[in-house]
Amino acid sequence: MGIGVIINWTRTEPMGWSEVANLIIAAVGAVVALFYAWWNRSQIDWVEVNEFSFKLAHESNAIKENAQNILKELIIQSIIVSVGVVLFLVVFVDTRPWDAISFLVGVLSVILCAYFSLNVVCDTNVRLVLKARESVKYSFKIGLRAGLVVAFLSTAINVLFILLQVIIHRLAWLDVTKGEADAQKLFAIVSGHTFGVCVVALTLKIGGITYDMAGTLGHEILNKVDYPDAESLKNPGYLLWKIGENVATVGGTCMDILASTTLILLGMTWFAAGSKELGSTDGALYFPFVVLAFSIFLHIISYFIVVKLGIVNETEDASYVENCLLWVFNVYNLLMPFMLWGLVAWLLPDQFSSGDKKAAAPVDKYNVLWIGLEGMILNYLTPFINNIFVKRNSDVVKYVADSCRNSATTNILRAFTIGHFSGVIPFVLIVGCIYSAWAFLQYFGVAVLAFAISFPYIQVLVVKSLWPICHTAVSISRSLNDDEIVRRTNTLEYGAYISSEFFRTLEINISVFAGVLAFGMIIMKSGLETLDIMKVVLLCALMGGCALLYFLSACYMQCVSSAQIEIVSVIKAIVRGRAQHQGSGDEKETLERLLEKSSGAVLFPLIAVLLIPILIVVFFGMQILIAILIGVILAGLIKTYTMSNSCGILANVQDSVEKSSIKEAFKGATDALQAAMVGGSYGVGLREPYALAFVLFYKVLILITFYSFGLAESTSLLAKALDVELAKK
Repeated sequence: MGIGVIINWTRTEPMGWSEVANLIIAAVGAVVALFYAWWNRSQIDWVEVNEFSFKLAHESNAIKENAQNILKELIIQSIIVSVGVVLFLVVFVDTRPWDAISFLVGVLSVILCAYFSLNVVCDTNVRLVLKARESVKYSFKIGLRAGLVVAFLSTAINVLFILLQVIIHRLAWLDVTKGEADAQKLFAIVSGHTFGVCVVALTLKIGGITYDMAGTLGHEILNKVDYPDAESLKNPGYLLWKIGENVATVGGTCMDILASTTLILLGMTWFAAGSKELGSTDGALYFPFVVLAFSIFLHIISYFIVVKLGIVNETEDASYVENCLLWVFNVYNLLMPFMLWGLVAWLLPDQFSSGDKKAAAPVDKYNVLWIGLEGMILNYLTPFINNIFVKRNSDVVKYVADSCRNSATTNILRAFTIGHFSGVIPFVLIVGCIYSAWAFLQYFGVAVLAFAISFPYIQVLVVKSLWPICHTAVSISRSLNDDEIVRRTNTLEYGAYISSEFFRTLEINISVFAGVLAFGMIIMKSGLETLDIMKVVLLCALMGGCALLYFLSACYMQCVSSAQIEIVSVIKAIVRGRAQHQGSGDEKETLERLLEKSSGAVLFPLIAVLLIPILIVVFFGMQILIAILIGVILAGLIKTYTMSNSCGILANVQDSVEKSSIKEAFKGATDALQAAMVGGSYGVGLREPYALAFVLFYKVLILITFYSFGLAESTSLLAKALDVELAKK
């Protein structure tokens, strides 16, 4: 009784041993992740620092300093928006004080994750180049350690902040009665935290990609006007590109993946809280937290087996990087089913209700295992299928590259034809898996499927962090005039890029299922059984949802394009005063001017995506909004996969044509290269601000809708006039 009584000093009855054990396991997993991140960081810092490395550090300090400044600016914007959201929740949605506190804690956690992660990535560039003097293997390990720091540190901070709130609530604020009250309040904690994480992640994603795209254009234009040091960090356009890339990838993409995973954790908690058996069983209630803790252990074991034991043959080409990361993924997925089977047998009751009141009978706990396996298989199939079409050296990319003999138009049309065809395949697989999971466990099955899809998110964070490190290291190594170091860093960059393409599909999968799961939560909370789309008003709402996502993406692209237009104006001034902008003292001034013009109006799409669902609820009611969200999902899912593949093919075709062995095969190589460059610019320019914007916005649209129910129950100004029944429990 000792520990239980001490921990539960404010309650008349102690917490059960099962609850104490699960909280301890979850906390231990987070602490182990924190310690593992610290250990990898210490290994990075032990790389020898000498006069040689100080010279390199001078090359990369500008990236770190300016990237930190951009991140601080985006953080300030996210804080302003977060304060506004808190005031709105407290004043209009009848939010309890601790819900607002959980929201602010979520905001704080993701800000800390982004800040520390960006510092680690920027500090590793130089050390990776230093290790490149020895071999590809040693330099890869340094970059890999930085990725591990980002992934495990972000996971540890996020989970520890959630658990800290859970423990405080369990000690002081929860009712004595166990069961549904405890489960619902646990959900409230995770809910507020998730909302805070998603709001900040959205801000960082929008702002980061805006800087990245502006920098890409600045670099391309300065190259065309023969600005000195075209591929060097001394070139302000090139430097701006590297700064934006680091902020967009680490501060934006990685934090967005973290937000999606937290949203899936929220969904698991929600459906567990809605089930009488799961909500009243300590083991089942904390099931997702315990699974996450053991997933952390398995990731560490997988990296140890592959990297430390050296099961991949060491080579000096990009295949070594690709094979290492792929084998970690394979080993993890091989071990995960056994771990999941043990936790299902240990923590879940033999039979339980799914949380859906319309479900006929309780379901068997091992259905959770089968759905989890289905999610892991889907994680295997979708990236491998996409790789067939998108991978740099694939036959499909070579086939599209051949069309550059004709024109850029033919190149783009062929890429979009194949990209749209290839994007349909994973979409069909996902739809089939969602239906199968729902047939087994209703919406709780969808939650389990989404949870299984998110299992490898730690490795996705590792790979996404590795890419900007290797890409920036290539730029730094060029200042050394050492062909061998440049070759090795180029090898790392190529291997990291190929791996990033593979794991990009997993990134999209996680975001897609996070949004689908949030939509299921809305349906369950509203109690809505059917939606008659034959009613004209609901059919119009559904079509309006499709248009809404395009509108928000257009707002996003407007931010990018306006920033790029400003960049062009600065570069024109540089060209006009060319002689005055070649000295060593003018690059810094030029960079400051470029940075000043790169920000774009990032707050507008952010505020729009937060306000539009609320305004629809106020004026039209929840049923109209749900119809709009269905349209958002239909447009978002298919467009995300098809546009991502199409733009990826165009970008990789440019790389293929630029290779001398392929370029020489073309008659009229100059025309072919020009066609490939046009298509590549088109693909790179649209892939992030257009393709991924769909899944980004639809996910946040659904999440903010979940918080609009307080308004829906009290206000619907036009719903009565439209004779639309307000969706209530």
